[in-house]
Amino acid sequence: MKRLFGALFLTLGILGTTYGLDIQKLAALEVNLAPVMNTTDPAALQALEAQFASPTDPLTRVKAGIARHNLSRIIGNETHRGNAQAAVDDLKGPAHGPDAELAAIALAYLGSATTLKAREDSNPVGKIMAVNDGWAILGEAVDKYGEATFLPRMIRVWVAGALPDFFGKDGDLLKDVAALDVWDKAHPGRMTDAVRAQMALAQGNTFKKQKDLTKAMVAWKRAVALDPEKKGPGKAAAEALDRYGD
Repeated sequence: MKRLFGALFLTLGILGTTYGLDIQKLAALEVNLAPVMNTTDPAALQALEAQFASPTDPLTRVKAGIARHNLSRIIGNETHRGNAQAAVDDLKGPAHGPDAELAAIALAYLGSATTLKAREDSNPVGKIMAVNDGWAILGEAVDKYGEATFLPRMIRVWVAGALPDFFGKDGDLLKDVAALDVWDKAHPGRMTDAVRAQMALAQGNTFKKQKDLTKAMVAWKRAVALDPEKKGPGKAAAEALDRYGD
């Protein structure tokens, strides 16, 4: 995760528009927001949260929302509450605002933050509603912006991989990983090896849940190859290979 959004190379092939979006501006926003997106240390996230306290402009609101989203994703539970809702409050304005490129990122994080509310809710009905509402928002983000940026599908893969089996999202996760692979080939230079490794790890873990260890090991090996220093997903994939196979 640390370098999940490394430098994005702007090639001539992406300096245009997709569904009315300015792809150069969108890619630049991904770089601008990368320091917040990549932060996973709780203390660092709390410092960012303080830095972005009471945001007013849309970009700062998105930065604040992503920081609070990441805090909820890492430490959120029924006793550490509030970050998911705070993220939703920060993101919902920019997600439906006039800046379409910023909205493409904000809407995806809004969907994930909405599902994270389930972890901070002690009411089982509230948990299910939060997941269903968040999943619907993620679907909207993929439908609107999935051809312009990998972020909506990538974030939906994160969410699907974290949900309990009760929600039955394994098939959706595998479809999103496959779609991202196609997208990556059509947009060379946009996705980093760190992103690819995250997707390969998620794919492998899902195949393992489906009791297909052969496919799981292929995916885990790909994650290790993409993260040979084993600082992120490659470490988890290598541990899975040691545990279940060769």
